[in-house]
Amino acid sequence: MATGWSITAPTISPEEEQQELDNLTAKERQQLRSNLYGKLAFKSDTNSQQEDDDQDQEDQDTQNQVQTLHSITVLIDEMNDLLEHMPIHEKETLVRAMELCPEQVTNVDKVRFLRRMEFDPKAAAQRYVACWDRRRELFGEDHWHLPLTLEGALQRDTVALARGVLHVLGKDVSGRGVVYYDPGRHDWNLYSVDSMLRAHWYFVETCSEQSDDGVDVVGIVNQRNESMANFSRKYCMHVLDIERRYLPVRISGIHGCHPNFFFGECIAPVLKFLMKKEWRLLFQIHRGLGREVVDKLTSFGIPRDIIPSSIGGDRNLDIASWLETRRSLHL
Repeated sequence: MATGWSITAPTISPEEEQQELDNLTAKERQQLRSNLYGKLAFKSDTNSQQEDDDQDQEDQDTQNQVQTLHSITVLIDEMNDLLEHMPIHEKETLVRAMELCPEQVTNVDKVRFLRRMEFDPKAAAQRYVACWDRRRELFGEDHWHLPLTLEGALQRDTVALARGVLHVLGKDVSGRGVVYYDPGRHDWNLYSVDSMLRAHWYFVETCSEQSDDGVDVVGIVNQRNESMANFSRKYCMHVLDIERRYLPVRISGIHGCHPNFFFGECIAPVLKFLMKKEWRLLFQIHRGLGREVVDKLTSFGIPRDIIPSSIGGDRNLDIASWLETRRSLHL
């Protein structure tokens, strides 16, 4: 199967990346640090501890104010009102979902979209409708309305799910879900790009739902064995699009571990070009021996016991057992 790789693909240079970083405002730098380190962001620099604590308290006060002035119930009511008055042709799939699978059109899920969109009911409503549209497109007419479970909407995607490309690891010290991605395990002769995209949707949704706020996710990427054979530009573009525009998921950090020459020289410049600026800033590359890389990951609040042994951590992954447990629970 063609991977979509091209040596003429647009790239971004290290100098351009550094320029983006240099141009950040103090507030943007603070937000970037908060995203990457979570609760540890305000403990890692003792020289600016008080400044960081003040900013942390200010951010927390703002968040509390939003939720105090506009309770979740009020925001949900506003979101539902916007959805109700949206032109029918703009919400066709959502209306159909309310007919075919009303148990999946819940306020609980809408809260996640509100959190993802910083408690903006209009933006949350638009993303909610867009998510249903994209789900229908990706999963197809016979499956999009089925429960997002292994025996439901994912029933055709057993091979992609079991390949071990993706795995849910648990939570970091800040309560954010951590998902693992090993692109070196891709074999595009075994499944389609759409099948792996559906598997990706399932793993990331599962990961975010397990996070404390139901939204924030941190990614760990094993880049040891990436090659031209297992790289798909089409897959990468659609993954970025799904997480950027549709799912109620906020990427808080992406940690690339043990990059080989092919990734560093060929894939990374293309992948970073495809990313939005905010994601490029969140993309951290960790080189060194297994222990050194694990120490770097733990400095970002990712516990050693959930870091896969394939990159030097203590966790031995068993995707078959994980899937079997999920299947037995009808998840």
